[in-house]
Amino acid sequence: MKNTIRKITALALAVMTLCGGVSCGKNKPEGKQRVKVAVSYKSPMLCSAVERYNSTHENSVIELVEYADSEDTEAENTADDLCLEISAGDYPDIIDLSIIDNTELDSMGMCTDLYPFLDSDDELSRESFFPGVFTACEKEGKLISLPVAYKTISVSAGKSKFFEDFTELDNAYIMELAEKYPDKLLSPFHTNSSVFIFGLFDLNQFIDYENYTCNFNSEEFIDILEFCSQYPAEVEFLTTPDENILTDKALIHSFQVNIFTNPDFKKTFGDEEYTVLETNFHYGIRLAITESCPDKNIAWDFISEVYNVESGDDFPVTVKQFEAMRDSFVTQQQYDFAYDILSRTDGFTEAVSDDIAIIISEETDECFNGGTSPQECAEIIQNRISIYLSEKS
Repeated sequence: MKNTIRKITALALAVMTLCGGVSCGKNKPEGKQRVKVAVSYKSPMLCSAVERYNSTHENSVIELVEYADSEDTEAENTADDLCLEISAGDYPDIIDLSIIDNTELDSMGMCTDLYPFLDSDDELSRESFFPGVFTACEKEGKLISLPVAYKTISVSAGKSKFFEDFTELDNAYIMELAEKYPDKLLSPFHTNSSVFIFGLFDLNQFIDYENYTCNFNSEEFIDILEFCSQYPAEVEFLTTPDENILTDKALIHSFQVNIFTNPDFKKTFGDEEYTVLETNFHYGIRLAITESCPDKNIAWDFISEVYNVESGDDFPVTVKQFEAMRDSFVTQQQYDFAYDILSRTDGFTEAVSDDIAIIISEETDECFNGGTSPQECAEIIQNRISIYLSEKS
């Protein structure tokens, strides 16, 4: 009930704002233009940027507004509240895209291309950022957002002797690898089908978010279901992942890199050469300027200020900020590895949205436990997600 009342209140306030009944700028300092920045959380890096910006700009002021997960009943504002405000026409000037579901982003048509602002900036340039930033945040040649930082970097690697023919860790290669080495584990952590389908395969490729369609009833997805069905349905976690890689029991080792842990490659791979197969990033906050923002130059000035903050959250996305945190790393080896990965990797795999993941998980659990065939499962998933996408369009 508490959450319902909050949502109704949010919608009422948004409508009243449009009608002139309530002033959005009631706390706005006199004579200053208020720039509303809707974020999923107030990160230290963002707060530092806000403090710096507000202390050096006389004509505008940045206001951070936090919108927590929709399930957080204790939060003052939630993602549902933001969606209601946007539906009523009350757009923020800058929005953290991690709040918005992929299926809702296109229908809102809210993002401004940031490339013209970046290319005309006196201090920042495309070369200021690690290349993977643009791979992840581009859409149809436009830069729709910029991340504040890398929250996590996930790396998959294996001994080079097993990957002499490696080009890309796509769905077909993963299944061919299992066929080529039937006596070995694909992962040193677990062997079950339910984890494989989310951990090894890119399921977003079966969704067209722009046209709100999907093709989960395709032969390629059915092949994935049949492949995963070969493995036990129950989760079986293996307790010695490094040992499994070191002794050649497993082929692919996946691990997260952060500034607090140091990957021990000798312990994992011994004296043998290893090949980095895939690198995935999770950015957390990704800032976009909305099309309704009255002064996009002011909005860009704040976004550029974010990259002047000396200490970032986790891994900074600019080379300058990253190099400034050299002393924060556990070892020089860990810094060198992270720098190398970020400098040469332009791949990015985004996980499917939570709602779609739940549908896939429910139906594949039934399939992997023998309740439905892979063909039946694919058809059910196709129907359910098609309905879901249709409702979002």
